[in-house]
Formats: sequence, C-alpha cells, structure tokens
Amino acid sequence: KNFVNGVNVPTYVELDEVYFCSAKSFGGTETVINNVLTIVDTMVIETYFIGSLKAKDKIKLLDDNSVWEIMVTPENLNRENRYLRFKVRRYDG
Repeated sequence: KNFVNGVNVPTYVELDEVYFCSAKSFGGTETVINNVLTIVDTMVIETYFIGSLKAKDKIKLLDDNSVWEIMVTPENLNRENRYLRFKVRRYDG
C-alpha cells in the first residue's frame, strides 16, 4: 500500500494483456474542479468476459494511449460469463 499524508493512494500496474472491444463515446462534459475548467469524457465499452475487471481499475486504449477509469462494476451481460459492458471516464484539460 502507498500512503501520502496518511491517505491510501492506489497504485496501478501495467499488464501486457490485450483485449479486443467495442467503444461508444458520448463526448465530453465541461465541469469546474478546484476552480479549473475540466472536460470529463465518458464511454461505454463492450468486450469478452474478463472476470478480473472491477470498478476503479484503469484500462489503456492502444489506438491513442489514453487511460480510462472504470466507473462502476462491469455488467455481466445475461449472466452468461461471455460478454461485459461497463462505463469508463477520463479527465482532460
């Protein structure tokens, strides 16, 4: 565990695993965070079932090397352990 000023800060390990997926973007939403104009991009990803994915994990898209955070627990479509759908976000600006 990594602590900064007594607060647990998550650390992420980059893996060499590659999964194919489809992604549908909804554009960005402008918002102000700490008096800074920030754009929050959201996207829905559908892929084959990956049992190890969970909320707060990060994924990297290989076409533009952008890093996205999984917002909620991935949905196991039809509870068949075949496909997943989940929403991701990234902060820009």
